[in-house]
Amino acid sequence: MIAAAADTIAALAHPTGTGAALLPPVTDLQTVSAALAIAVASAADEHGLAEQPLTDPVRQIHQAMWRPEYPHSNRSESRSINATDRDLRLPAATRPFC
Repeated sequence: MIAAAADTIAALAHPTGTGAALLPPVTDLQTVSAALAIAVASAADEHGLAEQPLTDPVRQIHQAMWRPEYPHSNRSESRSINATDRDLRLPAATRPFC
């Protein structure tokens, strides 16, 4: 599984010139993470180590991935917390000394 992960990262990196990055760009993190997960899950399945059957790895990985989706909130209902309010809620040992 480690070899599958290393091979996938190497395939997605493009270190062609002097000083080029050895890893894929962070801007492609979601794509790289999905490809890496698919490769590792497939390797685990091939070795009989998968905890569940891997019938459609692309679909299964994409369904399992976390996505930063948050419900909409009404900002007018929330109030900001000033330093005094925040300090009152902290245990005495962690309050600032100022």
